[in-house]
Amino acid sequence: MNLANLTVKKLVPKGEDVTSTQNRSKVGIFQGYVSITGNIILFGIKIVLGLASASLALIADAFHTLSDVVSSMVVIFGYHIARKPPDEEHPFGHGRAETIASLTIALLIGFVGFEFFKVAITRLMNPGIIEANWVWISAIALTILIKEWMARYSFQLGDIIHSDTLKADGMHHKSDSYSSILTIVAMVGGMYGIVWLDGAMAIGVACFMLYTGYEIAKDAINDLLGTTESPEMIMNIRETACTVDGVFNVHDIIVHRYGNHSFISLHVEVSNLLSSEKIHHIADSVEKKIGDHLNAQVVTHVDPITIDGDTINEIRGIVQDSMNSFGISDIVQDLRIVRNDKVESILFEIPVSTDFNKEESLDNHVKNSLQGMYPEASIVVDFKKKFN
Repeated sequence: MNLANLTVKKLVPKGEDVTSTQNRSKVGIFQGYVSITGNIILFGIKIVLGLASASLALIADAFHTLSDVVSSMVVIFGYHIARKPPDEEHPFGHGRAETIASLTIALLIGFVGFEFFKVAITRLMNPGIIEANWVWISAIALTILIKEWMARYSFQLGDIIHSDTLKADGMHHKSDSYSSILTIVAMVGGMYGIVWLDGAMAIGVACFMLYTGYEIAKDAINDLLGTTESPEMIMNIRETACTVDGVFNVHDIIVHRYGNHSFISLHVEVSNLLSSEKIHHIADSVEKKIGDHLNAQVVTHVDPITIDGDTINEIRGIVQDSMNSFGISDIVQDLRIVRNDKVESILFEIPVSTDFNKEESLDNHVKNSLQGMYPEASIVVDFKKKFN
């Protein structure tokens, strides 16, 4: 058992869900304090050696480490906010405070990186003499090992509690260890009279910081704007819903995330021959199954449709063949017919990807195919864009 698992075992009472809001906050805040302690010590070592050696690359690396202290403070603050319960102003809870914390970390890293990039350009154009020795270089190498351990610790805790914020902090630690490698290169170069190498490596350190900030910011902004769920997650929701007796098909699945908690809405198709009480029971069963399985709040919209019969099966087959000819493997949705003595209207939805651009051709194809069998029927086709 590694240290991350031992940490979680110590902080989370036995039998409790480690991914609950309160337990995630305990783990996240603890990791933040561990990072702050380690980074303050490493900053002290690097800044002393940087000033003693007059190495801009090492001084930049020291402030890169100091920015880790600030980012860890942001992690702690973010988790303090995230664990607050829902209130009137925030009915979905405060889980996205974690994402805001990640974005704040990215901005801090980016700002420090940009400032050092400007200073590094000046040093490259006007190189100075660097004092260095193998004892100092060995000390910096030791800080790299410590930083690598801190990065792994953050990544492992992030995996256990499903936290992108801790993974962002781990990415910051890892970028710091890479920048320290460049610092060693600069100091070795200084020992052999390659004075311009300090400025060049300082630029490299700054670039690491800028890239790390960009990667963290990109993920955080995507979370805030809302991104599509993975196909595996959508399939998991669909398969869970389909285990409920009476569910014929599932579509229009939408997932909103607020930290570790999800809000899911979906449409389930059931037979229109069922009583309203039975349909209500099916919807409740779907919501409970998915909610318990995925720790989510679920809202189900029920679509009563004609499921079986010669006519409906024939129509479904015609539509499905048209969809397949256009490379669409999904199932036709909300298929309904209106009839008295004969079929008067056929209504259905065709799910298509966001980049599908042949709606008009498919519309004509499916209508022509259906009107050959039902010439007097009104055919209404609705194309539904899939975001997953």
